[in-house]
Amino acid sequence: MSTKLNRPPVPRDWVDRPRLIEQLNRSLQQGPLTLVCASAGFGKTTLVSSWIEGLTAIERPPTPAAWLSLDQSDSDLVVFLRYFVAAIRTVFPKSCAETLALLRAPNPTAQAPLVVALGNELQRLPARMVLVLDDYYAIRDEAVHDFLSQLLRHWPQRLHLVLISRSSPPWPLANLRAKGQVAEIRTRDLRFTPDEAAAFLDKVLAAPLSPSALALLDQ
Repeated sequence: MSTKLNRPPVPRDWVDRPRLIEQLNRSLQQGPLTLVCASAGFGKTTLVSSWIEGLTAIERPPTPAAWLSLDQSDSDLVVFLRYFVAAIRTVFPKSCAETLALLRAPNPTAQAPLVVALGNELQRLPARMVLVLDDYYAIRDEAVHDFLSQLLRHWPQRLHLVLISRSSPPWPLANLRAKGQVAEIRTRDLRFTPDEAAAFLDKVLAAPLSPSALALLDQ
């Protein structure tokens, strides 16, 4: 299995962040898309990985999840969709057969039939699932952005998409917000509260900081 399809492990010094986990839990009920967006170093990937790790304890039956880590080599629609389908098939191995057949055709770049085929097959998944696309900012191909934007117009209810990125995707986010189709976790949400900062520093420092030093560092 490609390492791109492996969920990153949660570091030992990770501090549990219940308020953000609860936001992610609520996002499953709020619409088809969750966007986790902030600069490098804010713990986006670790947060979502931690949430996925505990997701089986939230619902009965549990909600399965797949992971796809992206890089610039995936900035091609056919390559992207092959990995997208491969991620789905880590949960449901027999799914999306028609889409795979289209991708293996001599000229697989026509978007319209791919959008229809993938949308229909995702709607027929055996159960609801979560798909995480990590490092989406690495995608530079407008065809990939346009494909997902078209799919979002009639997003399959069986799939909840979690997008992790350093920048907002070039989609009509204002329209998605107005329709209640996107839940967002941004920089302001990811910043540590004073209590979270204290919990983290307790794990990584040999001696505790004074309250005044902690307040200054938090600021």
